[in-house]
Formats: sequence, C-alpha cells, structure tokens
Amino acid sequence: MKIKKHDNYLWYVLNGMSEEESGEMARALKFESTNKLKEEFDYDADTHALEAAIRYYGSDWLWHGAFGKDWATYEEILKGVARFQKVNYPDDTSVEELEHCIMVSIVNKAWKKMNNEERRKYEDEIIELENEMSKQTPDELKELLEKLKVTTLKGLTPGTLLSAGLDFKMGAFISYEILVIVMRTFAKAFGIKIAVKNAALYTFLTVPVLNIFMGVWLAWDVRKLICGPSMSKIIPAVFLISTSRIKQRCKEVR
Repeated sequence: MKIKKHDNYLWYVLNGMSEEESGEMARALKFESTNKLKEEFDYDADTHALEAAIRYYGSDWLWHGAFGKDWATYEEILKGVARFQKVNYPDDTSVEELEHCIMVSIVNKAWKKMNNEERRKYEDEIIELENEMSKQTPDELKELLEKLKVTTLKGLTPGTLLSAGLDFKMGAFISYEILVIVMRTFAKAFGIKIAVKNAALYTFLTVPVLNIFMGVWLAWDVRKLICGPSMSKIIPAVFLISTSRIKQRCKEVR
C-alpha cells in the first residue's frame, strides 16, 4: 500500500490541513482516527497516511495495483468520481475546476432530494443570512450580489449559488464565503448545528458539518448500494479536500 511518489495536487492540501481536518478526513475514509489509519497504511505522519489511503481507495485495483507503477493520481481519482457522478467536463479542465464541478453536482443532487419543508428552511435561512449581512456587513453583501449579478440571494438554488461562487473570477474570499453560505443553509435545513463567526468574509465553517452533510447525501444516493466501499469513501474525501483547498487559498490571499 506504499505510494512511490507524492501527488502534488493532493499533498499540498493535506499538508495544510489542521489536526481536526485530518481527523475528519480519516473518518470520511471510515477510520476511527488518524492513528488507526496510520496503523493500517504503515506511516508515521498523518499526511502520508491520508494520501496513501485516498490514492489506494481511489485506484482501480487491477489497473493500478497489478499493472501500474503507483496508485492512482488525484487527477485520475477526480475523473473517476466525475464519471460516477455523470459530470461532463472539457478535456482541458483543471484539477480545481473539476473539484468545483463535482461539488456542485453533489449539492444539486442533495437539493433535488430535499422535501418541501427542507427547501423552505433553506430559503428561510438564505433570507435570514442576507438580512444579517445587510445589517452587519453591507459592503460585503453588496460586493457579493454584484459579483453574482443579482439583487438578492432569495430564489437562488444552492447549486446555482455555489456554481457562481466557485467561478475563479470571483476570487478566493468570495468562493469560500459562498461555500459557507451554502453549507450553513443546508445544515440548518437538515437540523445540523453549524458554528460560524459571523456572516462576513473569512467566516469559519466547522469540518464535521461537511462530513455530516456527506453522510446525509450518501444515505440519499441509491447508487451507494452498488458502488462498493471505494466511492462511499472517496466522494466524501474529495468534497473535504476541495473545501480545504478553497479555505487554504483564502488564507494565502489574505
């Protein structure tokens, strides 16, 4: 199970994760803790063990294991998830753009599965959050609405909001802010408590909420019954990696 060469797209993000994020990533991969994961993959460092696990579970065991020189690259894993999710993308799509496409597809599927009451809670939360921003951080709200080319967040589905927010032209701050908005509203709709500092930029999204959301999403996905253990581990892992990458970019720019 040893990897022969680091994958920079994956290593960079994993190396920048907090201890809490690494623990949640281990749980997304169905391990009780990073210590259990390190024991399984025989590595001393969290980052090494996480990379090994993600690439191992994301590999085609015959193609990469028996005939390949190393386990799947992160880009290969993303393309496998995209195929499973039926996400269409151009050949020149970058790793980050592909991550964003997958995130939006997951959020869209969750939205379609939500009942009327859950959707109402989502819409109520969007209105509440916009009112909160209007009072506390009107300049940030104005910037957000201008970038989205709308006059209000009301009526925007979470997938539409997230898709617009993850546009590279929006910038790291706006991308992370919109991700927080979407996950906060989803969490409230699901009855999940979510901790945020405020409605302004640089707000903090608790990692466990993402794992809970992915648990709800997987429970809804009937294909979970036939996808085997790998996709049920890899899809949540990809969602967490994508979120961490956005947050880390936000900190770099800041």
